[in-house]
Amino acid sequence: DTEPNLDAWLRLNADYSKTWPNVTAKREEAPDAVVGDVFSLDLALPLHLRRTDPAWRDVRLFWVVRDYTPERMRAAIATSAPEIEPVTTGLTGVAASLLG
Repeated sequence: DTEPNLDAWLRLNADYSKTWPNVTAKREEAPDAVVGDVFSLDLALPLHLRRTDPAWRDVRLFWVVRDYTPERMRAAIATSAPEIEPVTTGLTGVAASLLG
């Protein structure tokens, strides 16, 4: 009840098992990025996790800034949360930033 050519898979596994890490602990995966347009609701928790949880260290945080976003809010975020990347061109801008 095995598949034909199983030997090829066993050789492949044997080769890669020498170089791939042995994962012994299960942990939650962090996302690649978080996008929000309301700082307090969308980005406060991800910012806290990025600052305190090593698994979130490389997560990019994007804030979609609107035309009506107060300048004082923009300045406060820039000063107190420089990890957050403001984007003024909507989700298209976020995609462009992620894709480089």
